Amino acid sequence: MKKYFERKSAILRVFMMEKHFDAVKNAMTKDPQALKKDAHLCKRLEILKKYYDGVWIRDYERDEREEFPGWLKRGVLSQDGLYDLLCSISSLQNADGEEK
Repeated sequence: MKKYFERKSAILRVFMMEKHFDAVKNAMTKDPQALKKDAHLCKRLEILKKYYDGVWIRDYERDEREEFPGWLKRGVLSQDGLYDLLCSISSLQNADGEEK
C-alpha cells in the first residue's frame, strides 16, 4: 500500500512541477524580464529550484524505469530541460546584478 501512495504522490508532484516548469519557461520565452514583473512567477521558480535540488532525481529515475503513466507530461524530467531553464535564468539575473 505504501508503494501505491508513493507512486500516486510522485505522479501528482510531477504533474504540478510540469505546470510550474511550463509557466516559467513560457513567461521567460515571451519576456526575459518576466521575473521582475511577476511575484507569482518568482514563487514558481523557487518551487522548481527546491524540486531540482531535492526529489527531482528520484522522479527522474522513476521515469527511467517507466513508472509513470503515458498520459503524464514529463518535460520537467528531461535531462536538460529544467537544468537549462534554471541556468539561463541565473545567467540573466547575474547579468542584471541580481541575486535570486
